[in-house]
Amino acid sequence: MSSLFGKIPKKELSQALKAAVESGDQEALSVALAAGADAAVVLDQYCARGNVNLICVAAHENQAEVLEPLVGAGACLDHREAGYGHTALHIAAIEGHPEVLQELVYLGLNVNTADNDGDTAIHYAALNGHLRCVERLLKLKANIYARNNCQQTPLMYAAVDDKVTNTHC
Repeated sequence: MSSLFGKIPKKELSQALKAAVESGDQEALSVALAAGADAAVVLDQYCARGNVNLICVAAHENQAEVLEPLVGAGACLDHREAGYGHTALHIAAIEGHPEVLQELVYLGLNVNTADNDGDTAIHYAALNGHLRCVERLLKLKANIYARNNCQQTPLMYAAVDDKVTNTHC
């Protein structure tokens, strides 16, 4: 198959791979990877986030099913985006994607990974009122008592704007 796709420029392969990840199209993902697309590519700009990889894109787009093939093809599971140092786990918690959270932890990402401010995924799930994400993270052994650099816990975040009673994910 690589001879069939051998003349496709790297940039176009990367774009095809990114589109497959965004849409969750596993067949297109397989074709792009077989054609030589680099699963470890880092995108300079994506949804106002800089320096993200395809694992982060999948987390943002709620595409849990493409995570395992990406990791298997060499994508960095614990990549951190520029700025806040968010991993895909933080992004999934911010966006409210419990299935992505579970898959990331299953694949080996530490559920208690902190960003540059010391916030973990459960901080972000609580802050954004994503109750299903909080519940999933607790089942995955997230530390509900984790304190960030300002000594704030997820419960303190949940209390902001009365998010504690919000049951929408």
